[in-house]
Amino acid sequence: MTSPLHQFVQAAQDHGRFSLSGQSAKTNAAYRKLKKAREELRRQPDSAEAALLALLEHPDASVRTWAAYYLLPTRELDAIRALTSVATGPDLIAFGAEMTL
Repeated sequence: MTSPLHQFVQAAQDHGRFSLSGQSAKTNAAYRKLKKAREELRRQPDSAEAALLALLEHPDASVRTWAAYYLLPTRELDAIRALTSVATGPDLIAFGAEMTL
């Protein structure tokens, strides 16, 4: 069985990949998996905030974006820095990060 954090990372990567390739049904399925993994992470001590903070340095822009999105209420400055960095890119993930800002 994979950990909720691994599920979060995998779903965020899938969401980004499917978004970029225009596969809306798969993008939506990845979002549902991402949301479920986040709900499981919330049940952990500190709501897995430390793990999400570490994901702000992940090599995948989609993972950084989703981690930052969920950290906005509690770690706003860290989240804004990550989103600002992703938003400089040329693709749909960058646009999503910009809109989140």
